[in-house]
Amino acid sequence: MADYDDLPPALRDWLSSARLQWEPRSAHRAWRKGLWKGLGRTKAARAHMDALEDAAIARETAMISAESRKPQDRDKESGESR
Repeated sequence: MADYDDLPPALRDWLSSARLQWEPRSAHRAWRKGLWKGLGRTKAARAHMDALEDAAIARETAMISAESRKPQDRDKESGESR
């Protein structure tokens, strides 16, 4: 909890509405990168965090979608038959 308490207030605010769980250390690292890219602007850091989260959710969604397809569906796509 101390790691979370040590985060910048703007990052803690962003984390309070994040859709995914973040480790304080990785969130802080990503936040610093967003600040660096945005020349120190908090708005840019928030946008960077949003983009990272959107990308992670898209990857998870694609993986779940691929895993949930039935084996016969995959066989049809590859032209194989049983």
